[in-house]
Amino acid sequence: MKKIEQLEKTLVELGLSENESRLYISALSLGTTTVLKLSRASGIRRTTIYPLIDSLKGKGLMKESIIGFKTQYEAESPEKLQLILDQRKDKLQKDLPDFLSLFQSFGGNSVIRHYEGIESIKPLYIESLEDVRKSEDYLVITNQEQWYGLDSDYFQKYKEKRARTGARVRMLFQDSLVARTHKKFEKNFSEEIRFLPPETIINVDFVCTPRRVVIFQTTQPYNAIVIENKFVVEMYQNLFNVIWDRGSTEKPTGD
Repeated sequence: MKKIEQLEKTLVELGLSENESRLYISALSLGTTTVLKLSRASGIRRTTIYPLIDSLKGKGLMKESIIGFKTQYEAESPEKLQLILDQRKDKLQKDLPDFLSLFQSFGGNSVIRHYEGIESIKPLYIESLEDVRKSEDYLVITNQEQWYGLDSDYFQKYKEKRARTGARVRMLFQDSLVARTHKKFEKNFSEEIRFLPPETIINVDFVCTPRRVVIFQTTQPYNAIVIENKFVVEMYQNLFNVIWDRGSTEKPTGD
């Protein structure tokens, strides 16, 4: 009995009502059967069973057939439950951008977080990839030599994962040998790289996604702040575009 109750609970968690769950499990145990027998096995009144059968048929969990002059009912294979789960997952994936849009449109409300130490900061980069969808802006201003040198293996894997998002990655680099080397391979990682003016010296890695701004101090003591605010993000996007238009696509002169 306890096992049946657990199965009913599982079905309810999948989105079935309690009566639908009870009726489906009864149908599984009876095989091809009649409404009368379903009513007796499930304890659900016959007048209530008919709409429940229609609902289960709509979910692909029950079928009916005519045998002789009688209508018979039979539960579909429990494997169909996986189909329901897949459909619910597909529905969520389809609607997720709209949910995120609502989540990100929180106006003037702000979330500001502070992180200390390399190991607590590195996961922020993987998290930031969850913010962007294909063709959306992923903006970076950085001292690439400092940033990449902190953990080249980790950040190389992050770059590869970022390339697979399909985001529009635009990066402004302080000039360095490492920066120039990375510029040569920008197309391999779906990046657009420009150089900051020659006199520019920065000690941070700045990332701006549609949802957040991350500013990571790349010299000791290593710390980072994350700002989640719609208007702050928009301001930094606009500032980035101003600097981007002044950036050089070639390495700075005067070496």
